[in-house]
Amino acid sequence: MKRATHLLLVPRRLQNLRFLSEKAAGNLAMEPGKKTTHFGFTDVDEEEKEKKVHHVFANVAKKYDLMNDAMSMGVHRLWKDYYVGGLQIPYNAKILDMAGGTGDIAFRLLRHSPTAKVTVSDINQPMLDVGKQRAEKERDINASRLEWVCANAEQMPFESNTYDLFTMSFGIRNCTHPQKVIAEAFRILKPGGQLAILEFSQVNAALKPIYDAYSFNVIPVLGEILASDRQSYQYLVESIRKFPNQDEFARIIREEGFERVTYENMTFGSHIQMKLRNVIQHGLRSFSTGKVAFSRFRSATTPTLKEIGLLLPSTNTTPTFEAGQIFIHRTFAYKGVVVCSFPCRLHEKRSQQNEKHLTTRDFYQVLIHRHDWSHMGFPVDITSYLVDAPMENKRHGQKMLTLINGMDCVSHEDIIPFTPSGGVNFDHDLFDHIFNAAHDGTGLYNVAMKPELVERYTNPERSWLAPRDVYRERTENIEVTVMTFYLGANMVGGQQQHMWRYVIRIENKKPENGVILRERTLKVYSLNNMNQMHGHGVVGKQPELNAATPAFQFSSTLELKHTKGGHMWGRFKMERENGVLFDVHIPTIVFESTEEINETPIATPDAA
Repeated sequence: MKRATHLLLVPRRLQNLRFLSEKAAGNLAMEPGKKTTHFGFTDVDEEEKEKKVHHVFANVAKKYDLMNDAMSMGVHRLWKDYYVGGLQIPYNAKILDMAGGTGDIAFRLLRHSPTAKVTVSDINQPMLDVGKQRAEKERDINASRLEWVCANAEQMPFESNTYDLFTMSFGIRNCTHPQKVIAEAFRILKPGGQLAILEFSQVNAALKPIYDAYSFNVIPVLGEILASDRQSYQYLVESIRKFPNQDEFARIIREEGFERVTYENMTFGSHIQMKLRNVIQHGLRSFSTGKVAFSRFRSATTPTLKEIGLLLPSTNTTPTFEAGQIFIHRTFAYKGVVVCSFPCRLHEKRSQQNEKHLTTRDFYQVLIHRHDWSHMGFPVDITSYLVDAPMENKRHGQKMLTLINGMDCVSHEDIIPFTPSGGVNFDHDLFDHIFNAAHDGTGLYNVAMKPELVERYTNPERSWLAPRDVYRERTENIEVTVMTFYLGANMVGGQQQHMWRYVIRIENKKPENGVILRERTLKVYSLNNMNQMHGHGVVGKQPELNAATPAFQFSSTLELKHTKGGHMWGRFKMERENGVLFDVHIPTIVFESTEEINETPIATPDAA
């Protein structure tokens, strides 16, 4: 360790350059009346800092990515992967990546959410030029979903209430007025939008001497060797020291109107600030029984509401809903239409009780209105089934897993039924193939399944659409529901495998006490064979369950060699707002089926 420490030190004369910079900062003669700010350890005119920062990054643009690898020994890649992987990005999201420079974060955002559109903005055009060149070489992203804009983060040329997500990594400390950047982020974000900032901050006190020695003495030398620019990297190191600590920065963000401000410390002091915009509007739609009912939540301005239909009575004892019933999902707030229904066993374990209660409930396969995909709070492609593989692979008995976008399986109590008025206005590729909509003469519309498809959907025996079992368990007000679907047998690597799909919903029953899903652990047992799956979050996210988004769900598939004897169980590790961690149980699930499966795709008049 002593040798390693000495390797981080350099001759004393280089250290004196830093001390001179600190001392000289207080002796600079400034013009009377001029506002000053820091440029590293030096005080400069506020107007001058922008020019100096522009000059720094213009100098290092071509070597910027190389220097990041050298300075952090490659760790910055892990920071950025973790940062982007934890973001909750809605479908078709509009994202602004400020100080996006050479595209490092933007490319990760598109890999994480291919349907997103990302605006990369930076004050320095040479940095953006490097990013554009990189985008042409990145074959796994769609460069047409990128826009490059040269702009000042303190005066953004973007319209208000435009973006779903604002990201900024290692850039805000270079701005003259960070609070103005936060205020601008609040302005351009939609209500409910998210701000996520990755930035350096104070390190653990025990690591500070080593970190200081490395950053002040080694990084500028690397800058001189690799980029022929010692001064720019001297400034970058000094700018980290002048940036507020984690708690102070969180306070600044709160003062600009954001709430639920949290941060997460990472290696050597880098941290993530993630927040939701203060104004969160629910009440996306209104219902009426003769007049429009307005809904207002929290400190929001009155939303613009549109009457869409007549609310129908609904209770747990309401008869099974017919195909074509339009509804709003009680938890995820999307507009849907019932395709078919199934009676299904519900295994429910209630809080503080060991025994399970077995009942039979109605569950429904439904289509989701495309307009709602972006805010419904779960991936759009959770429904899948097996179809025959292309002819060249068919002789091996191989089948392909096919996805359906905008399809969900819901319980009877999830449905808030209504009769649409002023037109059905339902956008889904399958809707017009499956349903007819007719005006009833009173201003309302009735939706019904096409006659030629009724028999097929009202006799869904052995269908991959039907849930086999539903399991539900609650731990400390967090309810976990698991639905299982048997998709059928498939040949994988020359061996027959039985494929299952499962959907897990995690819902916070007291959403005023927000929690974050940090980790998952799943164990699968099948005839003396045990597998364990562990990871951060779920499907690349660490969803926050709060008043704005009380629930999240995801889907996955599982291959087992045998039709019987399969079990799965596990836990989620959740974090409360005060940082306390606790475990939430995933109920024990049984995978058993001896039935053949009708593997015909979703039926339309053309396919029937």
